[in-house]
Amino acid sequence: PNDLSRRAWSMLAVALLTAAAFLPTLSGSFLNWDDNVNFLDNPAYRGLGREQVRWAFTSVSFGHYIPLTRLSWSLNWVLGGMDPWGYHLVNVLLHAANAVLVYFVAGRLLAAASADGAQAGRREPDLCAAAAVAALVFGVHPLRVEPVAWITGRADLLCALFVLLTTLAYL
Repeated sequence: PNDLSRRAWSMLAVALLTAAAFLPTLSGSFLNWDDNVNFLDNPAYRGLGREQVRWAFTSVSFGHYIPLTRLSWSLNWVLGGMDPWGYHLVNVLLHAANAVLVYFVAGRLLAAASADGAQAGRREPDLCAAAAVAALVFGVHPLRVEPVAWITGRADLLCALFVLLTTLAYL
């Protein structure tokens, strides 16, 4: 296969394997930790109207200022109400997207570290495989369970998304 299809298959494999590792989280519910404050007892995020957007940008519940996370919860509520399945699904999809971004970042770093640029074309399959392994280590690592399985952990997933996009833009 050519380089483009090799990369496409690698990205797809990384996304699917990462998502598959976290499919059990879809059956999770809201947790009796802080989900009661963030979701169950909190009508402020329910919707995408002026009041909900104002709340997202002015609230500092638990001392956290996370307006994009709160807006994403509002969008979740608009699309699926109080069903935790949709909130968990968004977290799984965000994490799979982050794993694909790690694939790109690892690929860029590995290509840059390649000793001989003239030989890079011959090493493309090796770089592609190495980037996929790096992305899968990130994607299925047990340390990723908390932000993916815990709905409130979406702030970490969004932070990772923007850090990875920024890193990729820099590279």
